[in-house]
This record gives sequence, structure tokens and C-alpha cells, in this order.
Amino acid sequence: MTGADSNSRIAAETCANCGTSLTGEYCPQCGQSRAELKRPVIGLFTEALDGVFTWDGRLLSTFRQLFSRPGRVAREFVDGRRRSYTPPIRLYLIVSLVFFAAMAISGIRIVAVNITADDAG
Repeated sequence: MTGADSNSRIAAETCANCGTSLTGEYCPQCGQSRAELKRPVIGLFTEALDGVFTWDGRLLSTFRQLFSRPGRVAREFVDGRRRSYTPPIRLYLIVSLVFFAAMAISGIRIVAVNITADDAG
């Protein structure tokens, strides 16, 4: 076994979020899934729908970290410590829905087209 193979084997047997030894599909300590992030687009779509209709405390924690230390959220997510943060696609969809709802309720139009008739018709 080469050094790279043994490092990937060790990484696969421990939780990337908390470092606990994995015995199943989920970490017994923090609950993060062992699943890889590479999945079909339909999986991302169904996860996004689930995330929009499910509320948990991770959203507030993600916002707090984004405003206090924006690079830390991205770095931890890439490093595999993603259990304590809202997934990026879910966060984007939630922020977009809130933005467009706020624009609709407030009556503010970002793009407005005024068509006026001139003398020529």
C-alpha cells in the first residue's frame, strides 16, 4: 500500500467533521453522512426541495459564521466538516426565495419598462 492509499483509507474510516471512527453510513458522534458529495443532479434537486421545506438550527449558525468569518464556512465545507452548516445549494435557494418574496411584498421593481406613445404612433 502506498502512502496516498493509506491516507485515503484513514480519511474514509474517520468522520471528516469530528474525526470519530465510522462504523456505518453515519457518524455516531455528530450524525454526518459518509456519502460523497458527487451525486446526480436529481439528488441535488430533491435535497434542495427538502431543505426549503425543512427548518433546522444550522441555517442561523451558517448565517452567523458567514457574516463573522465568511471564508471559514467555505473552508470547513470543502474540508468535509459540513454537518454544522446548511449546504450551499439549500442556502442559495432559501436566500433567493426570501429576496423575491421581499421584493414582491414591498412593491419594489428592480427592472421597470415604461412604454409611451409618441406623436408618430
